[in-house]
Amino acid sequence: MKKIFVSFILLLILNNFSAQAQETFEVADIRVEGLSRISAEAVFSYLPVGVGDEMDEEKSRHIIKALFKTGFFKDIELQQEAGVLVITVVERPSIAEIRVTGNRDLDDERIDQMLDEAGLVEGRIISEASLERFVHELNNYYVSRGRYGSEVESAITPLDQNRVGVDIQIEEGRVARVREIRFVGNTAFEDGLLRKKSAFDGNVWTNLLFGRNKFSQEKLDSDLESWRSFYLDRGFLEFEIVSNDVSIGPNKEDVVLTIVLSEGVRYRVGRIAVDGTEVIPAAAVRDLLEIQEGMVFSRRAVMASRVAIEKKFADAGHAFANVNPVPELNRDSKVVNIAFVIDPGPKVYVRRINIAGNTATQDVVIRREMRQMEGALYSGQKIQRSKERINRLGFFEEVSVGVVPVPGATDEVDLNFDVAESKTGNLLLGVGYSDDERGFIQAQVSRKNLFGSGRALEISLDRSQIKQAYELEYVNPYYTADGISRGIFARQKNVDAGVGTTAGYIANSSTFGLRYRIPTSEYNALDLSGAYENIELIGIDSTPAEYTSFIDKHPSNKGAVITAGFARDTRDRIVFPRRGYLNKIAAETAVPGSDLEYYKLSVRARWYRPLAKDLVLGLSGTVGYGGGYGDAGQLPFYKNFFAGGASSVRGYAAGSLGPRTAAQSAGDPLGGSRRLLANANLYFPVPGLENGDNTRLSLFMDAGQVYGDAEPMSFSDLRASVGVAFNWFTAIGPLALSYGLPLNAEASDRTRKFQITLGTLFR
Repeated sequence: MKKIFVSFILLLILNNFSAQAQETFEVADIRVEGLSRISAEAVFSYLPVGVGDEMDEEKSRHIIKALFKTGFFKDIELQQEAGVLVITVVERPSIAEIRVTGNRDLDDERIDQMLDEAGLVEGRIISEASLERFVHELNNYYVSRGRYGSEVESAITPLDQNRVGVDIQIEEGRVARVREIRFVGNTAFEDGLLRKKSAFDGNVWTNLLFGRNKFSQEKLDSDLESWRSFYLDRGFLEFEIVSNDVSIGPNKEDVVLTIVLSEGVRYRVGRIAVDGTEVIPAAAVRDLLEIQEGMVFSRRAVMASRVAIEKKFADAGHAFANVNPVPELNRDSKVVNIAFVIDPGPKVYVRRINIAGNTATQDVVIRREMRQMEGALYSGQKIQRSKERINRLGFFEEVSVGVVPVPGATDEVDLNFDVAESKTGNLLLGVGYSDDERGFIQAQVSRKNLFGSGRALEISLDRSQIKQAYELEYVNPYYTADGISRGIFARQKNVDAGVGTTAGYIANSSTFGLRYRIPTSEYNALDLSGAYENIELIGIDSTPAEYTSFIDKHPSNKGAVITAGFARDTRDRIVFPRRGYLNKIAAETAVPGSDLEYYKLSVRARWYRPLAKDLVLGLSGTVGYGGGYGDAGQLPFYKNFFAGGASSVRGYAAGSLGPRTAAQSAGDPLGGSRRLLANANLYFPVPGLENGDNTRLSLFMDAGQVYGDAEPMSFSDLRASVGVAFNWFTAIGPLALSYGLPLNAEASDRTRKFQITLGTLFR
């Protein structure tokens, strides 16, 4: 209809021109009237005629077309006056302002980007067609987000000086929810099992709290791939999704999905052929396969086998090895034969390692963590380990590695390590809370990467109801060139245990010493430290008899303490690791001749393994044992082990487990010379924050107990709990929230189901 109208207008204009100029004429001059914003020179540049040209009806049509095509004008009239071609135009108005209201799901920045792409910018000439396209694209966006009830309306308001205002009103509507998923054609698997593979599937609580059943095209596309992978991993090689239909309810807020499937038949694996190479013999390649003859075909197992083989070749220097699994279907016998065709490619050496992105950190700090060396044979394992070690420095938010072939060479590559630096200097002034210390105030100045050297300096003040602590520590991680680190520390600590949950006493201590870490292999290290301690003990009104006798004998104690430990750490990362383990044995002992002679031994093991893409199982166990030798004959009570609370057995009050004062059956906790702890955690992302690296939810089971000198260590005395925890590494420190349900608490036990820790490290 618009095209017809425009044609009619053109006809009128041409008729008007021809009425005054029935005959051709020579253009003596050209004059343009009606211009306000657009220059005459700009108009002349679009004209297909010039002074001296012969003017006729055909050229008039060309002028009209050329000027309308610019989009600058809404009306054009041609006349001739004594050989002068007069062009009278009416300019289209310009956009004075654009107002968008009602958008909540779509942020202003994205809307501005869409307006710019549509050519709708303040100061530009308005185009009704561009506005219509923008409204259409905006509607499509909301539909893709499941907002089928959305409405987008636009209005153009005339203003003075040939300008207009553009108003875009958005009614987003509610996101439609998937009320039902119907499957057609499935016989091998029930509807309920297939629904569990859907991103829309959830119980009443997950749907209510996190909106799992909210529809979006992105989630549907993900579901289609999930169902396809599900069938392919269970032998259905010819599986197809015939169609997927989205039915919208009358209220535009209910969606029913109908998925039509063609399952095909289930295939088992027949023969597996593997190419042998000089690099890796065929038998060694077969040992890497996750797919085996006779088992039900699984695409996941085939791809995992492919990755394992390529990784093996990469570790042997063949950076560009290509493994192609070729299936051969026998439909009669329902068997698929698989041939792994291997092209090892050339053996590759690393010419150069380039580092980028480190503006503050010195190159040497990064290079000394490298396990892949320049000029050496390419090793995928060493490159991955280099990346892990750089990540574990804690100086970078992200570390990426690119492999770049060297131009003109088939056997050389360059490695590009790109890092994104994080803040390594902190000035912390804040408050925190933990079960054992209650409220506390912290002031801390730290620099983990001092002057970009990788060295660390920390000065801290920690004051709470229980303690006042002042500490200074300086660490050089490469005190020697082969990676021995050295730390120097000094600490002043005053403790008033009577304010807390344990038995009361006052201890004032001063400590200073040296700490060394000696790597013995890639994953193993020996820890050694020596310190001088000066401890003053004071009894108070609440000090129990079990402590008073010790304080009377040893009110002031000086001596040297040596700590030695051995650790093996294969974790892929420090914060929320996905795989690996940390095993640590440590021993602390006073040097013979000190005022108090004692020893403490502890063994700790932590193990992590991914169970699924976003599901990690963490297991840990701790055994502690202490005692005295020489004249002391016992472990000093302020060195006792404690259990209970956010860092050991959740659901029980901090430090509350184990021996109590004899004054009453539910007296104050005394701690003990022996301790058993065990923890199991199932970690998974917080719904809605799946891509966040600093938050996790976990289901846990804790067990533990502390034992006195005269008590037998019995598993039957262990206290246990189960619950859920939220862990978050915030900008001001770690935050842990947990709800623990004690399983076998006795009447005298102090339980605390909800626990919070802010500003101190958690498990």
